[in-house]
Amino acid sequence: MTDGAPRDETATWPAGARLADDECVAARCAACALAWRVHRSMAGFRVRCHCGEWVAVPAPADLRALPGSPAALAQERASALAAPDDDEAAFLAAAPRPRELAGVRGWDGRPLRPDADGKWSLRHAEVETRVKWSNRTVLSLVAIMACFWIPALVVQVVSDGADEALYLPIVSVASSLLVLVVAHAGREYATEGLRGASPRYFVEAVLVACAACALALGFTKVVEDAFPGWNNELPAMRAELGLPMLLLVFSFCPGVFEELAFRGLLQGRLHVLMGRIQGILVVGAAFGMAHGITIGLPFHIGLGIWFAFLRDRSGSLVPGMVAHMLYNAGIVIARSS
Repeated sequence: MTDGAPRDETATWPAGARLADDECVAARCAACALAWRVHRSMAGFRVRCHCGEWVAVPAPADLRALPGSPAALAQERASALAAPDDDEAAFLAAAPRPRELAGVRGWDGRPLRPDADGKWSLRHAEVETRVKWSNRTVLSLVAIMACFWIPALVVQVVSDGADEALYLPIVSVASSLLVLVVAHAGREYATEGLRGASPRYFVEAVLVACAACALALGFTKVVEDAFPGWNNELPAMRAELGLPMLLLVFSFCPGVFEELAFRGLLQGRLHVLMGRIQGILVVGAAFGMAHGITIGLPFHIGLGIWFAFLRDRSGSLVPGMVAHMLYNAGIVIARSS
């Protein structure tokens, strides 16, 4: 070891090789001050010095490193840090950063920026941030599912079976109130879609809702013919509660609050974490599961995927809410008559 003063001798890598100036990169050991001439293929890596310490081999400015190599990452980081931030305001104006991503930084240490399509994701975020976001998203999913499952389970426990159908309005209202509590924790995603959309999405919402309603009624008829003991509680509920109350608890409440929960909060976080298509598929599956493990599960999953796809394309929750309410209203009116 020395006091850090430069030494006269020079080491080479590979050992003993004779390297021309354009074939090597100059480096120096910080511990013993030994000079090194290292082949350019080691740029961005490290070599072991004779004193036992590691020597970092710099990447020369004219080196074109392999994509993904340490040298390439070092060059990208240096370019990003040296690049002017004049376009930062333009980026944020085109795609405002979600509040929950305000403090997130990318792998290069800079504040996270939107992707090329203007969407925000965690693909280039720090690993620790992705882990925290994953945990938060899973908790949101569990909480949303609990909003729909827990009230239904409570009714099954306290009712004697015969009166269970009369408790369904209470279940619907209770689930809606619980969704508001959960959505408040992620209100930015839950409410960002409460804006207008192009008229063509509302036309699509009405047409698909009517077609889905007709398909569901036909499927229900087939099931009832196959299982004669199938019980339809809606006529008794309509006689007991009236049609306006049925539409309130089975059309309006689910149409608004389920969209806030699944296509608002959950889809917003899943899109950032997993990407567009993966987020849509997970939201559709969760939506179907929230309606129970029944014979209609595949239909509910398919409908949930379409709702999520409509939300993604329209940029708004409102067309999905309209479609959801129309679909449920059609089922209630037809099945309670």
